[in-house]
Amino acid sequence: MLGLQYRIIYKKGVDNNAADALSRCPIPESVALSALSVCVPEWTQEVIEGYHQDPDSASKVQTLCINNSAIPDFTIKNGLLYFKGRMWIGNNVPVQQKILANLHTAAIGGHSGITVAYHRIRQLFAWTSLRADVAKFVQHCDVCQKAKEEHVKYLSHPVVLLLSQKL
Repeated sequence: MLGLQYRIIYKKGVDNNAADALSRCPIPESVALSALSVCVPEWTQEVIEGYHQDPDSASKVQTLCINNSAIPDFTIKNGLLYFKGRMWIGNNVPVQQKILANLHTAAIGGHSGITVAYHRIRQLFAWTSLRADVAKFVQHCDVCQKAKEEHVKYLSHPVVLLLSQKL
């Protein structure tokens, strides 16, 4: 609570009731919003710093700062580039590897192969060789190499097969 301006108000016995849905008073229009909280992930700063290392991304940022509609399909918001609504990572290999590692090895649906990992990453992020990088990452994943999918045709009705063998 450090850094916040607040005041503690003491209310005597009868006035100090617990608020419930029926006892709440409407908020008067004169009350103004006095605090705003915004959550900005720290790793987005790594993405922004990566734009400075990538000449192509740096030129896109400069162009879009001058004219927001100069490059089709690209926008800039809070210093981050977006391509068709997905965060543009550019040629920032360390951030790309972190994204690949986190989304490919996720607890829910992780290690599901190249196609699933590609679509999961593509929903949120974009960079030049995304599909090739996902394929390379999944092909070098130890867990995926040890537990490969079986490419066999499964029987649609195993009961029918058992009955036909007994006859």
